[in-house]
Amino acid sequence: MMSKKNLLPVSILILISGAMFSSHFGVGDLIFPPILGRGAGVSWFTAALGYMIINSIGVWLAYLACAHQNLSLTGIATKTLGEFFGKIYTAIPILITVFFILPRVSSATHEMAILPLLPSVPLWLTLAVFFLISFYVAYTRATVIDKLGKILAPVLMLFVVILVIKGIATPLSVPKSPGSLNALSDGMLNAYNTMNAIAALLFGGWVLH
Repeated sequence: MMSKKNLLPVSILILISGAMFSSHFGVGDLIFPPILGRGAGVSWFTAALGYMIINSIGVWLAYLACAHQNLSLTGIATKTLGEFFGKIYTAIPILITVFFILPRVSSATHEMAILPLLPSVPLWLTLAVFFLISFYVAYTRATVIDKLGKILAPVLMLFVVILVIKGIATPLSVPKSPGSLNALSDGMLNAYNTMNAIAALLFGGWVLH
């Protein structure tokens, strides 16, 4: 049994949890749930359950695998598939991040946050500021968790709370009936499209070490 001396203080756990939350929270987590809810209609709870299976349980299992093996994605893939295929498997999510996720997140930042308020701001300027801020946060590894957990996480959580309250207080419409027959699978697919489960394997080694 783990002794109390080996347990992290609650403040550190909250900080790390906030850093992990803000690392995972991307444009997909903002866009896909409303689309999923609109399509599911009165079956929204089933859709939310499918979303949770991948985006909560799946992410937790990915971190658990990293923690249990005390290895990063590269280590787990190499141990399972061998050195050659382990490197290929590791390269795939990294390439997906570079060529798909980063362009999606950065362009969505311009389209959803900047363009409606400041239509004269060009895309290149938004991208330059976005990646400069990202570089500032990630450049010094020792301070990444502090920056994410103490600054970004509270802002994101406040933003989510405001959205939820706004949605409950002034809903755009009533849920359609009958609901979607594929609500569970739609929820799982939308959650998979956020790439959080794959990201958890990439983040696992960083969080542990």
